[in-house]
Amino acid sequence: MGMQAIANRLNEEGIPTPAQTQIRKNGSQYWCQRSIKYILTNPVYVGDLVAQKEQAAALGSTKRKKKNQEEQVIMKNNHPSIISNEQFRVVQDLIHRRGKTKSCGMPNLFTQVLYCADCGGGMQCVKRSYGKTHYMCGNYKKRGKNFCSRHSVYELGLVDLILGDLKKLMGDHVSNDVLIREIRKEAEGEKKIAVKEIASLKKVIEKLEGRKQTAEDKWLDGDITKEEYHQMLGRISDQLFDSNQKLADLRKGQEVNKPDLPDIAKLTSFEKLDRELLLMLVKRIEVRKDGNIKIQYNFKV
Repeated sequence: MGMQAIANRLNEEGIPTPAQTQIRKNGSQYWCQRSIKYILTNPVYVGDLVAQKEQAAALGSTKRKKKNQEEQVIMKNNHPSIISNEQFRVVQDLIHRRGKTKSCGMPNLFTQVLYCADCGGGMQCVKRSYGKTHYMCGNYKKRGKNFCSRHSVYELGLVDLILGDLKKLMGDHVSNDVLIREIRKEAEGEKKIAVKEIASLKKVIEKLEGRKQTAEDKWLDGDITKEEYHQMLGRISDQLFDSNQKLADLRKGQEVNKPDLPDIAKLTSFEKLDRELLLMLVKRIEVRKDGNIKIQYNFKV
C-alpha cells in the first residue's frame, strides 16, 4: 500500500492520530501522507536514537538548521525496538524505489482558490485527453466517498461565471478607481493579518526548538531518564510538526496573492480570465454538493 492508502485505511478504521492521542488543541483528526512518512522513516522504532540533528544557524542565533546525516549522532540499541532492522530496511528500500520526482510546472487556473464548501478541502484539477477540464474535491479524490463527495465543477463554467459577474459590475458603472482601491485595501488588510500570524508562529517554533534542545541536554547530563526524554521529545516534535505546517500554509498563501495589480486596460476588458487577473480579483470560491457556487471577491462595491 502507498502512504496515502495507509492513511485512508487508518481513517476508515477510526484509529486516533498522534494529535488525538495526546489531546492537543487544534490537532488534526485525520491521518495524512506526511505523518505516515514521518513514522515509516523514523529509526526510533528499531531502538536507535538520532541526536544532534540540528544546530544553531549562527553563533548566538535562536534559529536552527538541520545537520547533514553524517554529522548526526546515532545511538544504536538505545531502547527496546518494536520492529526489526530487516523490516525497517525493507521499508526504506520500498520508499526509495517508489519515489518520484515532483514536477515544478505552473499551477492550474484555480489552484488554491477553489475549495469544497462541505469539507473545506482544496479542489483538484482533473485534465483528460478527452472531455473538459474539471475540478473535484481533493479529499474525495484522496480518501474516497467515506470522507466527502465529488463536488465536480467544469473550469469553463467557472470562468464564464466570473467574467459575467465582472462585466455586470462594470456595466453598472463601477469605476476603475473604485475597483482598484478596494482591491488594494483588501490585500493590505490580509497581508497585515498574515504577517502577525507568521511572527507569532515563528516565536512558538523558536520556543519549541529551545525546549527540544533543553530536553536533549538534560538527558545527556543525566537529569532525566531515557523514557522521560522520549516522552518529551515526542510531544515537542508533534507540536513542531503542526506549527511548521501552519507556517508553511501561511507562507504559501502569501505567495499565491503575490502578483501586482494588472494595468487598468486589463481590468476593464475582462475578455480573458488568466491566473494573474483571477488572483487579483477573486479571494475564494466554494463549491457545494448540490452544485451551488459561492465566489468571494477581493473588493466590495
